Amino acid sequence: MNKRARRIVWIRRFVQTVALVLFLVLLTANRPANIAAPTAPVSFFFDLNPLVMISTWLATHTFEGLSLLAVLTLVVTVVFGRVFCGWFCPLGTLNNIIGSLRQSFRRITRQKEGFSRWQRAKYFVLVAMLAMSAAGAQWMGVLDPFSLLYRSIALTVMPILDIAMSATANVIYLSDPSIGALHLRDLSEPIYRWWQDSITATEVRVFSGSGPVFLIFIAVLVLNLVRNRFWCRYICPLGALLGTFSVRPFLRLVSDPEACNNCAHCTKACPAAAQPELPGQWLATECFGCWNCVDTCQNEALDFKWTLPVSRTSSGTMDIGRRRVLTSLAAGGGGLAMMSMTPQTQGLTNNPQLIRPPGSRPEQDFLDRCVRCGMCMQTCPSGGLQPTWGEAGLEGLWSPMLFLKNP
Repeated sequence: MNKRARRIVWIRRFVQTVALVLFLVLLTANRPANIAAPTAPVSFFFDLNPLVMISTWLATHTFEGLSLLAVLTLVVTVVFGRVFCGWFCPLGTLNNIIGSLRQSFRRITRQKEGFSRWQRAKYFVLVAMLAMSAAGAQWMGVLDPFSLLYRSIALTVMPILDIAMSATANVIYLSDPSIGALHLRDLSEPIYRWWQDSITATEVRVFSGSGPVFLIFIAVLVLNLVRNRFWCRYICPLGALLGTFSVRPFLRLVSDPEACNNCAHCTKACPAAAQPELPGQWLATECFGCWNCVDTCQNEALDFKWTLPVSRTSSGTMDIGRRRVLTSLAAGGGGLAMMSMTPQTQGLTNNPQLIRPPGSRPEQDFLDRCVRCGMCMQTCPSGGLQPTWGEAGLEGLWSPMLFLKNP
């Protein structure tokens, strides 16, 4: 067994855990505040996201401050490949966790998964979404993994946990189960107060139209039981963007055909179906740099080595095809046309119920910059900001609007 690879795998798991915990910590740090905005860098992950940076630039022709940190992500990708997906992305980590449960479903899941041509689909999604952004319909936030994860947790998971905590605390408080002088509510009440003060900082809140958001989130996780990291393989536009920048990374997988005995252990261990079992056909654009294949190779026939980017050694190609790219561009145009086929989008009518957050930019400029993450809705102290469903048309799906509470 390659001891160096084993250490790197455990380092990668540690980094993944830290990144996921950091994401959740920053999410909870963005709790409602009556006076000042949160001091923690709650937008850190979005600042590192090149997909948000590029799509926003295409829509507005401007770069927003710290979003230039996303250039760092692209530089790392050019050198190391898609390690951002395999080491840092919190949604990818959650997918990994759910995918590890596939061992319990051996009778209904395939244990050996080779490369599928359907993995090209995420590149077509990326092309279509970028075309829509360039044409003035910024919808990237609907599929961006950071926006999807933040929106799902902030608008659905957190309210569900809040309701469950409140209901449980009330039941324990009213029933007051006890053993002698030991009362269970003496334990539950401090926990509930900590939850309210440190996590939610407000009364129980729910968000309109959150059902579809929750169902999509559950579907993204459950699909890992069908194919490991299903979202990352077939749909994720950020993964496609990073794959485009990792065509010829400096760090590449090299195989020794003479040492390989075709045991297929590397294929089973690869969460990306990057073809580590095929000498000279390893797909750098799909590889997450997780080192699972090197770790599981009992003959030490695989290893990552530094290679000049001009070399084509030990790497295959992802054949996307010009016709498919043109079809994706046409699909993006069709999506733009579908969004434009409303009187509101054409500026022929105005929805009096659509009130944007205070200080918002003009409507189109606002939609060009909004990534539908739900951050502003989560931090609103009154709970008045809610996600739109049809009030802003299809283009404004899940963008924030101000709901007036009943007196």
